[in-house]
Amino acid sequence: MLDLPVSGGILGLAMLVVLLLTGLVKPRWIEGGAELILANMLLYFIPLVVSVVQYKDLFETVGIKLFVAIGTGFLAVMLVTALVVEGVCQLIRKQHFRKVLQVRKERALLGGDR
Repeated sequence: MLDLPVSGGILGLAMLVVLLLTGLVKPRWIEGGAELILANMLLYFIPLVVSVVQYKDLFETVGIKLFVAIGTGFLAVMLVTALVVEGVCQLIRKQHFRKVLQVRKERALLGGDR
């Protein structure tokens, strides 16, 4: 609709990340859907398997090139996903650590640890 060079799924994911980071959307609001999607993730690979069966001749002629391309893409997606998840986890840990330090500092100012 906007004639952008990026797919709607990518734009939606980026918007969700921004909304989560700004706090306009709480993680608990989307946890149920995320768990459902992860639990049924195998279903997303069925079209890939059907395509391999349908285009058997294509895989016989240029199969190695396709598998290298698919494997490279798969590894790139897994690597980027792992790096992003690790980065977000570190960010969350740092925020939690700062909150703990702030609470301890406030308690110390009020007259000692309780």
